[in-house]
Amino acid sequence: MPTIRTATPADAQAIATIFVRSLQHTYRDLLPADKLAALSIEERITWFGQRLTDPGEAHYLVAAQNDVVLGFAGWGPIDPPVDAVRKLYSIYLAPESVGKGTGSSLLSEVERGMIADGAATGTLNVLADNQPARRFYERHGWVLVLSSDQDEHFLGITAHIVRYTKSFS
Repeated sequence: MPTIRTATPADAQAIATIFVRSLQHTYRDLLPADKLAALSIEERITWFGQRLTDPGEAHYLVAAQNDVVLGFAGWGPIDPPVDAVRKLYSIYLAPESVGKGTGSSLLSEVERGMIADGAATGTLNVLADNQPARRFYERHGWVLVLSSDQDEHFLGITAHIVRYTKSFS
């Protein structure tokens, strides 16, 4: 199993690469091909580098094995902040790491971190049509919030998302 650790600015390139590769693989049948093809690893290196240098109240974790980053997750306060609620912002894996327990390890560590940070509840958003991700969260005890369907701006398009929650108490 991979080691889960706090991400550092030195991880920005690996995280950016995984982010772009994962989106292009996972969303290839869900989002417009031109939007996915236009994703830039270099732009994401800058974006993640800034967040890892000054994360504020956000937390970023990586799953690594033999010094190779296999996936990452980001979590922190919801907006606007609510004391006992934390949000999973993202969890992405290198496509070749899917189905090998890496995502489950990351999610478990995120949940532990949320609880240690005082959360009684976790929340996350997922593309409504991303059935594999929805099944993954449901297997880990996350529950669909009925009537949570909404449109969100994502990668320059309007995407239909749903919300999940998990009670930690």
